[in-house]
Amino acid sequence: MLGRDLGFWRERLAGLSVLELPTDRPRPVVRSSAGALVRGVVPAVVVDGLRGLCRGGGATLFVGLVAAVQVVLSRWSGSLDVGVATVSAGRDRAELENVVGFFVNTLVLRSRIDPGVSFRDLLGGVRETVLEAFAHQRVPFERVVDEVVPVRDPARLPLAPVMVVLQGAGVGVPELVGLEVEEYALPCVAAQFEVTFEFTERSDGSLGLIAEYNTDLFDEATVQRMVGHVGALLSGVVADPDGALASVSMLTTAEHAQLDAYNNTTAAYFADRPVHEMFTVQANTTPQAVAVIDGDVQLTFAQLETRANQLAHHLIQQGATVGVPVAVCLPRGWQMVTAMLAVLKTGGVYVPLDPAYPADRVAFMLADTNAPLLVTTTSHAIPEHTGTTIH
Repeated sequence: MLGRDLGFWRERLAGLSVLELPTDRPRPVVRSSAGALVRGVVPAVVVDGLRGLCRGGGATLFVGLVAAVQVVLSRWSGSLDVGVATVSAGRDRAELENVVGFFVNTLVLRSRIDPGVSFRDLLGGVRETVLEAFAHQRVPFERVVDEVVPVRDPARLPLAPVMVVLQGAGVGVPELVGLEVEEYALPCVAAQFEVTFEFTERSDGSLGLIAEYNTDLFDEATVQRMVGHVGALLSGVVADPDGALASVSMLTTAEHAQLDAYNNTTAAYFADRPVHEMFTVQANTTPQAVAVIDGDVQLTFAQLETRANQLAHHLIQQGATVGVPVAVCLPRGWQMVTAMLAVLKTGGVYVPLDPAYPADRVAFMLADTNAPLLVTTTSHAIPEHTGTTIH
């Protein structure tokens, strides 16, 4: 029986890469166990919706929580192959039910996250994964690791760096005659995994969520974001269990507001003025501010305005005027910006030519636009151009 179970794990976990979560600091050469806690709550209305969704798919609440955490971890890591750890009581045999001792074993739950499927569909796959894992729970985790990961990395946990567990409702605070009793949350100084998501059922229908994390890898703010993303994704999949996973947001309300602020780039500008006139206004307003940085070259607004005006006057002397095409064949840099402004100042039509284009392509564009003027450098001179070339 043990050999068959071991064969299952060997096949199931073959090729599984350990999740690479983005850390706040470099990973120590040897893994440490320094830890701390972040606490959160999944509201009762979300828990009720998740229970109903799981019940409809023949799954337990635990299965739904594992699936949600795996989706969040997939997005954080960029991996579609996600393995998380959980624990089994190790008392699946009747003769062990009343035996005193520690029989807890670690199991690895591996799922493939397809952004195109719905959470309801993912739930079915995770349900089968959980059932199969617990059906083969008799193999000690250490034996599985020896078989699947013969060469260890001392900086990482093997197979699954994140654990997910669900605790049932506790017995509550005892009532003692003559005493007032309240719960006291003990501090956490050690973390067995990089992150452990521990959900606990509460009497009001909500779920308490404690995230135990390794402080050598993560800052508290990072894990708080992770906890917030789990809660937001749970709300999202309950609201739309049949939509594609890729469309379900895991951003919190605060993050959505922050994103809106980042994207609010509306700015007043002179809509009735062309760009070269707006540049002149800016040059007069902040003449000493840096306008262009090109490698070691820096030009202020005043310097760029002066150079563009000088080139514009030269172009006018060569025949540039309103509606006349003026080709510019220059690499990206301050010279190209100067030439573009100069052409606009003449009222001419700016014709950009990429110096990387083949010579015959540039020649065709010159002929097609019938540009009588070409601004370029000696290294990019076009022999076929019959008009005036300005270097």
